[in-house]
Amino acid sequence: MSLRRTVTVTLAIAALTLVGCGSSNNGTSVAPDTAPPSTPSISDVHSREGKVVIVWAPNVEADLAGYNVYLASTPAEKVNTSLIPGSSFGVTPGNTGTYRYRVTAVDRAGNESAPSPMILVNVGTPSGTIDTPGKDSITQIR
Repeated sequence: MSLRRTVTVTLAIAALTLVGCGSSNNGTSVAPDTAPPSTPSISDVHSREGKVVIVWAPNVEADLAGYNVYLASTPAEKVNTSLIPGSSFGVTPGNTGTYRYRVTAVDRAGNESAPSPMILVNVGTPSGTIDTPGKDSITQIR
């Protein structure tokens, strides 16, 4: 008696076309995304649990990946370690003084927007709150 065994082998073949680096089967090509998201607009800043909380209006781009917050020094210093998914971020300032912050938006292709208008935050100094629409704003945090 003879035994016969049948083995079926299925092979999967995948094709990869890098965006902007080639063309698809139908002869069309896709240009790489080089357009940055729109500039975020800071809408509020306040103090909570020893932090300065910066709030901005959310961007509407479909390919938005997140945001960065920068301490506006020379050179600018990013204060977040990874992209911020929401539209607010808490920063713990160092000592009493004035701190300047800006926010940028980043899309999935890695394009970063122009920085928002600077917000100046006075920490632990006397005075009130000054907010000038269309210009840098100064907010008092005690």
